[in-house]
Amino acid sequence: MRDIPRPLLLAELWEQSQEQSVLVYGSPGAGKTWLLTQFIKQCENNSRNVIPLVAEDYQVTSLSELYRALGFSQPIPVLMAGSGPGSVLVIDGLDALRAESSQKVFRELISEVLTNAPGMQVVASIRTYDLQESREFRTLLRPSFAANAKGLGKLAVDDLSAEELSVAGEYTPALKRLIVEAPLHFRELLRNPFNLNLALGLQKEGVSKDELSALTSQVELLSRYWYHRVESGPGGGLRQRVLRDAVGRMVETKVLSLPALDLVGHDHEDALQSLQSREIFRRGVTNRLAFSHNIFFDYAVARLLLDEVAIFSFIKADPSRTLFFRPSLTMFFHHLWANDRALFWRVSKECDVAQDLPERARVISCSVVCEAARSLDELKVLVPSLKGQSDLMFLARVLRAAQAVAVLQSKRRQPWIEFIGLLTTDMHVEIVNEVLALLAIIRANAFAADRRFLNRASRNVVEWAISATNGIPDERAAELSNVVV
Repeated sequence: MRDIPRPLLLAELWEQSQEQSVLVYGSPGAGKTWLLTQFIKQCENNSRNVIPLVAEDYQVTSLSELYRALGFSQPIPVLMAGSGPGSVLVIDGLDALRAESSQKVFRELISEVLTNAPGMQVVASIRTYDLQESREFRTLLRPSFAANAKGLGKLAVDDLSAEELSVAGEYTPALKRLIVEAPLHFRELLRNPFNLNLALGLQKEGVSKDELSALTSQVELLSRYWYHRVESGPGGGLRQRVLRDAVGRMVETKVLSLPALDLVGHDHEDALQSLQSREIFRRGVTNRLAFSHNIFFDYAVARLLLDEVAIFSFIKADPSRTLFFRPSLTMFFHHLWANDRALFWRVSKECDVAQDLPERARVISCSVVCEAARSLDELKVLVPSLKGQSDLMFLARVLRAAQAVAVLQSKRRQPWIEFIGLLTTDMHVEIVNEVLALLAIIRANAFAADRRFLNRASRNVVEWAISATNGIPDERAAELSNVVV
């Protein structure tokens, strides 16, 4: 995939790393690996001692095992004690460690360096979601997490700016036309460097600008890329079977690579070679196979291991998969949303009422609704189905997800404002807290055009509260009135 120069971001990381350790975070495909690769090159060019590690290459269960795998006879702080100030340990892809045991080892390594190597810095990368979900990694950000420890600073790798996207458009005339002429929603997709590379690859496959511009999500973009690079052409079925075997083994071991010999059969070698030439797989110097980008792994799990039946056994087999394989589960629901809306709602509600699934499993499809819905009509589907307690509880969960992903502070806010207004015309006590919380968010971020809506919606809620308190015990009526007020 083509690199996109981001000199200002690299300069910021270099400057921060002179003074402190840095945890680089960002969304999948934002360019964290590129940034750390360029940082390592800059260290080498400036004679700065650097130890580079790719986390997923070391599936270990203890710090001593990691040191043996690295060929180190002593801990890193001891080995680097005489190297002088400015040495740096670079760890790429902490989120690629899908087993808690391996994550724990790398947390211990970072902690050891921060605590016992005062002249050495750590620069590590992780996805935003994994940082948010890991209390242990967040603890490392606090200077007080251990005696004498320095703590980690943070650097966000955001999507491409308008200027950076414009520079990327100079790669080919066709890509430049796509960026300039595409509708706003698709240009927003292209601000993610991974998505931009997918679009560039699809253009080389002959996909037109108009076809690309009609896509509305990363999963739709991936679906087209997957079709051209995996499914279509001679051997497409075999490539899919080889990939299914590979991701199945990776999920079971929680290791995002495997020995190539594990997949070699009498007819598999040609498929493996094809997947490498099509930039889906990469083969390392130790003959291990991994996906060329972890997003391809996430998508392969969603497409090859999950369906409307298999998703339940997939989660029940190991409930921690809702955390470590959350991106794949999210992509699965996005795939349903884009291709079979009725099936999306059915599987979502089956997940919501299943008694033997963890709470995290129930939230995933609700978050996808917030990420994918683009119109009031797509949300109104939730209203006619309010026939029982389970429907109301599912709607409440969707509304809580809307708060969590800050949809009302995004460019997708308008259909949600209209939807909340619609809900106030037929209120239910099961969703009153969620509706009021969302109205408060609208009020706090209101534009002038929102005032009339807020007045009307607030009046609807008050009128409902008055009517709802008639005929119920005084204590319950007082409680309901307090919530509305």
